[in-house]
Amino acid sequence: MKFRVVYTDFWRDPVIMEEMTPEDRYFYLYLLTHYRLIFD
Repeated sequence: MKFRVVYTDFWRDPVIMEEMTPEDRYFYLYLLTHYRLIFD
């Protein structure tokens, strides 16, 4: 099993906070962490 680290600063990033809706943020987080989406 692979692990991905998502730093808590993700939520404080100006692009994330100002330009994305809550749904966009959660979808982006999903794309970063979903086990079937592997970008090696």
